[in-house]
Amino acid sequence: MVDKFEVCLFKKETIISFFGKTECANSIINHLIACGVKSYIIEANYTDKDYLLDYQAYYSRSFKGLCRKTTRFHFFSKIFNVEHFNAILENNSTDQMKELQDEYLGFLVLKPIETSPGKKIIGRTVIKPKAYDDKFGSSIILSDKDMINLCGIPLSILGLQFQSQDRGTSACATMALWMANKKDENLPCDGFWKDPGIA
Repeated sequence: MVDKFEVCLFKKETIISFFGKTECANSIINHLIACGVKSYIIEANYTDKDYLLDYQAYYSRSFKGLCRKTTRFHFFSKIFNVEHFNAILENNSTDQMKELQDEYLGFLVLKPIETSPGKKIIGRTVIKPKAYDDKFGSSIILSDKDMINLCGIPLSILGLQFQSQDRGTSACATMALWMANKKDENLPCDGFWKDPGIA
């Protein structure tokens, strides 16, 4: 159950204030803009399985008293407000649910940890790949289908899970292995996203 959610219009400056000014955050924000992001929902007090495992093994023993909950952001390519989202929750309309799914760009988990003041650590993230120009004409992006529950609304996104290293429990090699092992080997061939320019 979601303790609290907030519906917001996408503004780059506001998102930077949440994520911090890091190269990783900047790349994700620019990718979202290229995908046509218009709105986002902030899901507060979200329990993320991957962060909870790290918390149990490492962060729970920290003298900093770090929180075991995270914040999850959901991104959409349509402008809508809290009244519109509440109407979807109340009406439980199939058409509205489909519209929400069609506009869904993915999610990002923000850990309650900073590498330095104002520089947050990005947790489990899956964002829709965007089409791009491939001069070699042979790029294939490996992807997987992620199922998400937002306030009881089932959503899915096709992409590959990502999270940044945190220097505490996961260095670059650990994160590379974590991402590589997130791909579902049983996913059929349509689980591979191809650039539209590729035959």
